[in-house]
Amino acid sequence: MKNSSMLSSNIRKLAKQNNISIKQFLNECSLNRNFMYDIEHKSQPGIDKLQKIADYFNVSVDYLLGNEPSTSPSSISGTSIIITRNGSQTAYSVSDSTADAVEELLKNLTK
Repeated sequence: MKNSSMLSSNIRKLAKQNNISIKQFLNECSLNRNFMYDIEHKSQPGIDKLQKIADYFNVSVDYLLGNEPSTSPSSISGTSIIITRNGSQTAYSVSDSTADAVEELLKNLTK
Protein backbone atom coordinates (compact mmCIF):
# COMPACT_ATOMS: atom_id res chain seq x y z
CA MET A 1 0.00 0.00 0.00
CA LYS A 2 3.07 2.30 -0.03
CA ASN A 3 2.29 3.50 -3.54
CA SER A 4 -1.38 4.02 -2.64
CA SER A 5 -0.55 6.22 0.34
CA MET A 6 2.03 8.09 -1.76
CA LEU A 7 -0.54 8.48 -4.53
CA SER A 8 -3.10 9.91 -2.12
CA SER A 9 -0.54 12.22 -0.57
CA ASN A 10 0.68 13.47 -3.95
CA ILE A 11 -2.86 14.07 -5.22
CA ARG A 12 -3.68 16.10 -2.11
CA LYS A 13 -0.42 18.06 -2.43
CA LEU A 14 -0.98 18.80 -6.12
CA ALA A 15 -4.57 19.85 -5.52
CA LYS A 16 -3.46 22.21 -2.77
CA GLN A 17 -0.65 23.66 -4.91
CA ASN A 18 -3.17 24.33 -7.68
CA ASN A 19 -5.87 25.70 -5.34
CA ILE A 20 -8.23 22.89 -6.35
CA SER A 21 -10.48 21.11 -3.88
CA ILE A 22 -10.50 17.32 -3.86
CA LYS A 23 -14.18 17.46 -4.79
CA GLN A 24 -13.39 19.64 -7.82
CA PHE A 25 -10.54 17.32 -8.82
CA LEU A 26 -12.82 14.27 -8.58
CA ASN A 27 -15.55 15.95 -10.61
CA GLU A 28 -13.21 17.22 -13.33
CA CYS A 29 -11.55 13.80 -13.68
CA SER A 30 -14.92 11.98 -13.61
CA LEU A 31 -13.84 9.94 -10.59
CA ASN A 32 -16.14 8.43 -7.97
CA ARG A 33 -16.56 10.48 -4.80
CA ASN A 34 -15.10 7.50 -2.85
CA PHE A 35 -11.96 7.44 -5.00
CA MET A 36 -9.64 8.89 -2.33
CA TYR A 37 -10.92 6.48 0.33
CA ASP A 38 -10.54 3.58 -2.06
CA ILE A 39 -6.90 4.36 -2.89
CA GLU A 40 -6.07 4.97 0.77
CA HIS A 41 -7.71 1.78 2.07
CA LYS A 42 -8.46 -0.67 -0.71
CA SER A 43 -6.65 -0.72 -3.99
CA GLN A 44 -4.57 1.21 -6.47
CA PRO A 45 -6.39 2.51 -9.54
CA GLY A 46 -5.72 1.17 -13.02
CA ILE A 47 -3.26 2.77 -15.39
CA ASP A 48 -6.03 4.57 -17.28
CA LYS A 49 -7.10 6.46 -14.15
CA LEU A 50 -3.49 7.10 -13.13
CA GLN A 51 -2.75 8.58 -16.55
CA LYS A 52 -5.91 10.73 -16.39
CA ILE A 53 -4.80 12.11 -13.00
CA ALA A 54 -1.22 12.67 -14.20
CA ASP A 55 -2.51 14.54 -17.26
CA TYR A 56 -4.87 16.61 -15.10
CA PHE A 57 -2.02 17.80 -12.87
CA ASN A 58 0.54 17.81 -15.72
CA VAL A 59 2.89 15.38 -13.94
CA SER A 60 4.09 11.87 -14.72
CA VAL A 61 2.48 8.69 -13.40
CA ASP A 62 5.86 7.89 -11.81
CA TYR A 63 5.70 11.16 -9.88
CA LEU A 64 2.17 10.38 -8.65
CA LEU A 65 3.30 6.99 -7.37
CA GLY A 66 6.37 8.43 -5.64
CA ASN A 67 8.85 6.79 -8.00
CA GLU A 68 10.13 10.12 -9.29
CA PRO A 69 11.37 12.70 -6.80
CA SER A 70 10.10 16.23 -6.74
CA THR A 71 12.57 18.51 -8.44
CA SER A 72 13.54 22.09 -7.91
CA PRO A 73 12.14 24.92 -10.07
CA SER A 74 13.33 25.02 -13.67
CA SER A 75 15.48 21.94 -13.20
CA ILE A 76 16.13 19.40 -15.88
CA SER A 77 15.99 15.73 -14.94
CA GLY A 78 16.19 13.16 -17.71
CA THR A 79 13.44 14.16 -20.08
CA SER A 80 11.36 16.36 -17.79
CA ILE A 81 11.43 20.10 -17.25
CA ILE A 82 9.54 21.41 -14.25
CA ILE A 83 8.80 25.11 -13.86
CA THR A 84 7.41 26.61 -10.66
CA ARG A 85 5.54 29.88 -10.94
CA ASN A 86 3.51 31.43 -8.10
CA GLY A 87 3.72 28.18 -6.13
CA SER A 88 2.28 26.07 -8.96
CA GLN A 89 4.41 23.51 -10.79
CA THR A 90 4.13 22.61 -14.45
CA ALA A 91 6.02 19.61 -15.84
CA TYR A 92 6.97 19.19 -19.48
CA SER A 93 8.11 15.92 -21.02
CA VAL A 94 10.76 16.65 -23.62
CA SER A 95 13.47 14.85 -25.57
CA ASP A 96 17.01 14.82 -24.20
CA SER A 97 18.15 17.16 -26.97
CA THR A 98 15.38 19.64 -26.09
CA ALA A 99 16.32 19.41 -22.42
CA ASP A 100 19.95 20.15 -23.34
CA ALA A 101 18.88 23.16 -25.44
CA VAL A 102 16.69 24.55 -22.64
CA GLU A 103 19.46 24.06 -20.11
CA GLU A 104 21.90 25.95 -22.36
CA LEU A 105 19.33 28.72 -22.87
CA LEU A 106 18.81 29.07 -19.11
CA LYS A 107 22.56 29.23 -18.54
CA ASN A 108 22.86 32.03 -21.12
CA LEU A 109 19.93 33.96 -19.66
CA THR A 110 21.35 33.86 -16.12
CA LYS A 111 24.89 35.00 -17.04
